[in-house]
Amino acid sequence: MTLSSLWSRLGHDGLGNELKRRKATLDLDDKLLISHTCEPTSGLMRAVRVMSPRRCANRIGFGMLGTMIKTDEIKYYGLNACLALWHNRANDIIRVYVGEERVKELGPLLKWCARQKKAYHVLGPDELAKVAASTHHEGVIILGRIPRLLSDDGLLERAQRAPQRDMMILLDGVQNPHNIGALLRTAAHFGASAVIGARATLPVLTPSAMRISEGGMEHVAMVALDQPAATVRSLGKLGYQLLGTSGSQGESLYLTSLPARFIVALGNEIEGLSPKVASHCQAMLRIPGTGSVESLNVGIAGALTLGEWWRQHQICRP
Repeated sequence: MTLSSLWSRLGHDGLGNELKRRKATLDLDDKLLISHTCEPTSGLMRAVRVMSPRRCANRIGFGMLGTMIKTDEIKYYGLNACLALWHNRANDIIRVYVGEERVKELGPLLKWCARQKKAYHVLGPDELAKVAASTHHEGVIILGRIPRLLSDDGLLERAQRAPQRDMMILLDGVQNPHNIGALLRTAAHFGASAVIGARATLPVLTPSAMRISEGGMEHVAMVALDQPAATVRSLGKLGYQLLGTSGSQGESLYLTSLPARFIVALGNEIEGLSPKVASHCQAMLRIPGTGSVESLNVGIAGALTLGEWWRQHQICRP
């Protein structure tokens, strides 16, 4: 018997009871966990959970083990990160989980899931935390595909079509997920077109980084360079200038005229820019301060630098 016919016979409450009674023999795949008929009163599709939280977490690849998640998939959580994914890459959504307190607010997303035949599940707070393996999910989790990384050629192709005022971030060994998320958020806010780095050192995107980016990932291209030195030289021929950042050396950021086509190189959280990357920089920038601490956090340094470029080039209204 199909789920739809069970719904017709038993109604919502009866269907839930029937599924629970027969769960030992029913095929409990993900499609069975969601009804295919709208509730008459609200027009909203309802999820029927018939597995224990632990079994559900293991089944879908979340929770502590995470063994079922494919390599091209990632958990997105955090309200703004999930909404940005839906608005910009809806086709990459695989499955949605919402907390009971978010059902009304996220009704449009759930209705979209129903129309697109995307599975979604309504969970209590403890169950949602187990699915996210975090308490910072903000009441919504999406299993989705990871954004495709651009290649060297893809970046150069975009750069040829870019406006005369364009900015990128080059990451040199930056790995902390909180810093990655903060930089993606900053990049989106100030209009950076890409975050680039050598493929071998470009950080892996994590759910935490996605949440902290507040949806910024959906507005900035990530580029994995196989030939970083050659690609940076090619960008130079297109008018881009690579400037590095330093805690103690170089010209003050606020006394420097930043180029219209600008790439800022940000170094590792502990060691800063590597000598190899620094050797390709046309100048070094220093953010002046009291000197009471050695340097700023890389996320803060990136935000101040991008903000100063934005100010100088008056990209936005006051």
